[in-house]
Amino acid sequence: MKLIVTVIHVPLSGGFWGLKDDQGQEYLPTNLEEKYAKPGLRLEIMAKEVEDYFSVQMWGTPVEILELKVL
Repeated sequence: MKLIVTVIHVPLSGGFWGLKDDQGQEYLPTNLEEKYAKPGLRLEIMAKEVEDYFSVQMWGTPVEILELKVL
């Protein structure tokens, strides 16, 4: 799936990085590189939903980023 998202810092469970699209859908990236972990950064990504993903961050839809472009 192709998404345009904004990087956000989620202050739950000690804090982690999330992605939110313009419609408010939340995504939990499983492989966001540290250099892109900047609040407010706009990205265009190609991603796939990760099924059977378990973590302490019970937030958003888990996705694996396949391609990424900074907007």
